[in-house]
Amino acid sequence: MTSSLSEGFLKGRKEIDLAHMIADFVNIVHNYNERCRGSGGLQFELSTKSVFIHGDKSYVKFDFYGVPSEPVELGDLIFICSVTFNGKTHFEKMTITQLKMQAKRKNVTSWRIDNEKQLFLLSRFPQFEVIKGIVPKKTYNLPNTSSCLGSYGLFFKPGDFAFVSATILDALLGQGKTITQAKLSAYFGGLQMGSPICYPGFCDCHFSPNTYIFADRLLKLNIGELVFSSLGNYNHQARVFIQDLFGELRRRMLKTREPKLTEFMRHVGSFPCADENNVENDKGNPDIEANDGGIGIIHTTINLGE
Repeated sequence: MTSSLSEGFLKGRKEIDLAHMIADFVNIVHNYNERCRGSGGLQFELSTKSVFIHGDKSYVKFDFYGVPSEPVELGDLIFICSVTFNGKTHFEKMTITQLKMQAKRKNVTSWRIDNEKQLFLLSRFPQFEVIKGIVPKKTYNLPNTSSCLGSYGLFFKPGDFAFVSATILDALLGQGKTITQAKLSAYFGGLQMGSPICYPGFCDCHFSPNTYIFADRLLKLNIGELVFSSLGNYNHQARVFIQDLFGELRRRMLKTREPKLTEFMRHVGSFPCADENNVENDKGNPDIEANDGGIGIIHTTINLGE
């Protein structure tokens, strides 16, 4: 991840080229696979598949303080992490992330968050209607139980990013539009988590100062909203959102036969969720023209074997 980001910064890419940087970021982690040995001799397999869906960005609309909003982008990237055992997924978390480039300020690492309506969406998740993009055109009402269903990835030089939940970012910004690295670090006390445990075994981490700590927390299922648990206590509405999204991706795969998308969907379908009937939505989106927009999905599986 850091190599792709540093390459982007070295090429002098600016905000207008963010979509290319996101695509590079998604592609660099594709097809990662490693068998690991944990404590007590336990073996597990870690694998990551990713895909960047070229086409129109996914836009939504909702009520913004009682006034209908103009179309707002849902996000740039979706991180999903699953824990599997005996051929079934038992736990899964997800976060919808908007990515921002470091602002041009000498001697200060900062980011400008200038779309207040998108921040409102990702921090509060009001009922919203999808009107454009790969996500099915329907209305969703997603509880944000963890306060981390929506998040921001903040790129900074020479090739790194900080991760922060949209809920916390909104509180820190107040009436402002710029957040500094120093303010984030001061609020979280360096590497502090962010909230107490909400689910058995999993913390909800609202901040990671760099890619290495983000990866560590993602793999411990401490990042994002719990969207499936074989124990039964999870965000069912967000689970439906994922099922709908994967249903659309499956339709696109069958139509286009894109090799990378086919590989990604095979990975997604390798471990069905335990005690769950996977349901696809009935109506697909119209054809989506390929362009520089779209959304990236990074799906990581931790397979504990049998």
